[in-house]
Amino acid sequence: MNGRPENYVHAWLTMESYNKTYEYHINSVRGQELWETSQYLHYLPLIRSKSRRRLSHYASKKMHMRHLLGGAKSALQQN
Repeated sequence: MNGRPENYVHAWLTMESYNKTYEYHINSVRGQELWETSQYLHYLPLIRSKSRRRLSHYASKKMHMRHLLGGAKSALQQN
């Protein structure tokens, strides 16, 4: 690999690209009382009706058994 690194590396990985990305500096506001007030109404976060966590082992087995039995019951009712 004798040659210039620019021939082997993408342009996004160069120092020039890095410096362009981080050339602007954003100053943080110290404290909520210094925030600008808005003319718009404040909104509340969405209310989630279901839990987003994973089912326990017992609950997943129970749902699986209900699915299996529900399928068998519906097949029996059709006959």
